[in-house]
Amino acid sequence: MFVVSLGVAVPLALPAQRDSAIDRFIAEAKAGTRRYASQEIAVADGFVRVGVEFPAMGEHWVNLGRVMEDSLVAARPSVLIYVNMNGAPRLAGVAYTDLLAPGERPAARPAPLAWHEHNGAIDEESLPLGHHDRHTMAGASSDSLRLSILHAWVWIANPSGTFVTDNWSLPAARFGITADRTLTREALHALALGADDERYYLLMLRTSLAMSAADELAAERVIALHRSSVRATAAALCGARILTSSQRDALASEWDKFWRDLQRTLPRHAAGLQTLRRQL
Repeated sequence: MFVVSLGVAVPLALPAQRDSAIDRFIAEAKAGTRRYASQEIAVADGFVRVGVEFPAMGEHWVNLGRVMEDSLVAARPSVLIYVNMNGAPRLAGVAYTDLLAPGERPAARPAPLAWHEHNGAIDEESLPLGHHDRHTMAGASSDSLRLSILHAWVWIANPSGTFVTDNWSLPAARFGITADRTLTREALHALALGADDERYYLLMLRTSLAMSAADELAAERVIALHRSSVRATAAALCGARILTSSQRDALASEWDKFWRDLQRTLPRHAAGLQTLRRQL
């Protein structure tokens, strides 16, 4: 079992050494998971899907045996991350887990500040009100067993960094669009809405707002309407390397219309919707 060492001074590596160690970790992760480009092989090896497909985190396929092994081996991640592209699953990244006893901190490698804790279900933790990144000191005083997780985007690059939890290139990738720095967060959120076949946004609203059954049906109609509208817009952009400003604005406008329509449809939840939008 891998045990997180506490109270041990770890010498800081020089930048070149640190880069070399990270490069080696990523290379080993790719070598160990290349075979999982086939999801069938992943299933045969014990990986099981947990939760829905999240806009910037994809699908999580978890190997419980590896979680319980509690070892940090680059070539043997506990979690595989898939993204549905053109109706087929594509391996996008991996994730590592670390079971923390009271007082323990996450592993010091390969990216100590990128580990975050999951103390609830994947669905709950990955919603705006439940998912929080924490640094290595977080939860150190907890008196219960905790699960810390580290994402590594080794197969679909994350512009924000290999070990950054959310990969906001995924919404564009699902439509075959290149995500560059000119593609605004609003435009990316619109693309995520257009690709939402898994009812993530309904789950998000249901978890965040005290909606009645009638509210849920109304919200579902709004989601379906704007998902269809975004898909029509995105279909014309498929394969585009860099979007024009007018194309980016069109997507951002779809995202704004979606929220304005939700507020008109669910007026008693207007304040909650405004708060929720700011948290995304």
